[in-house]
Amino acid sequence: SILSLYLSAFHFFVVTLQYLFLYIQKRRSRDKAWKAQVETLRQKIETAHECDEGNIKGNMGESNIVARQVDNERKELQSLIDKKGDVCALSFMRTKAYKNMKSMIEVKSESVLSIDERQMVSQSIHKAFNEYIDALKKHTKLTQDEAVLCCLVKCGLNTKECAVCKGVSLNAIRTQKSRVKSKLM
Repeated sequence: SILSLYLSAFHFFVVTLQYLFLYIQKRRSRDKAWKAQVETLRQKIETAHECDEGNIKGNMGESNIVARQVDNERKELQSLIDKKGDVCALSFMRTKAYKNMKSMIEVKSESVLSIDERQMVSQSIHKAFNEYIDALKKHTKLTQDEAVLCCLVKCGLNTKECAVCKGVSLNAIRTQKSRVKSKLM
């Protein structure tokens, strides 16, 4: 009886480990494929940009075609980065760190988080959105602070909640959102 109980527990443990291993493998392969897509698009954009610069002196019609191709590839790259942000946000919103962050924001709805609380939120965001933040900084002209704001928005936080998290005014967040939009256009 006790032996069968131990065997059942051990079997459950082994099966759980197998599922965990498969999940990690699947996530790694998805991340690897995403990175390969981003790198391929980056190389296409650089190549097209170099061709575009060479064609400016030559035929303007060909130059316009290349410019459109570069623009389309930039949009595709932005779309991939945006999808990565969505994936990171969905994963983060299932964590205890997200729930803790939301409860701190609700408690402090009329003030700002303390320095320690803001640091804890920042660390949680950086941990969950590391690849997304890196991609934003690498392929856009966003600063670290603006990339973090993008992460907060991806998590569904409104302007007031972002202000509470970052310890700034509502107008500061509005201004920063406006700058982010102009940089991403």
